[in-house]
Amino acid sequence: MVLLHFKRSEGNQFLYETTTSITIDKLVDELVQVNNMRLKLDRLAQGLEELASKGPLKPEGLRGLNEDGYEEYLKSEDITVTDGLKQMPPKVGVRFVKDDSHYRTGWVLSEEMT
Repeated sequence: MVLLHFKRSEGNQFLYETTTSITIDKLVDELVQVNNMRLKLDRLAQGLEELASKGPLKPEGLRGLNEDGYEEYLKSEDITVTDGLKQMPPKVGVRFVKDDSHYRTGWVLSEEMT
C-alpha cells in the first residue's frame, strides 16, 4: 500500500491510499475523480450555508439588483410572468436578512420556524 498526499493548495489537499501495482493513467483518473467530487461537495456545502443565511436565489433577471434598482425594474418591466417571480416561495414564516451581493432574496425562516 502507498499513501499519496494530493495537494493543489493549502485549502485543497487530501490523502489517498492506493497500491503499487496501479498504472499512472488509472491513478491520475482516480485522483481527478476524487478531487472533482470534493470540489463539488464543497460548492454544495457553501451553497447550503448561503441558503441558510441569506435565503433562496432571486430569479435570474433580478440578481444583482439592489432594493432601489429592484423597485425601478418592477415599475418599468412586467416580470411577474417572464422571470418567475410568481414561482418564488411565499414570505410566510420568514424574516428578512440583508444580502449585500443582491443575489439572494434575504428571506430566511423565522426563529420560531427553525
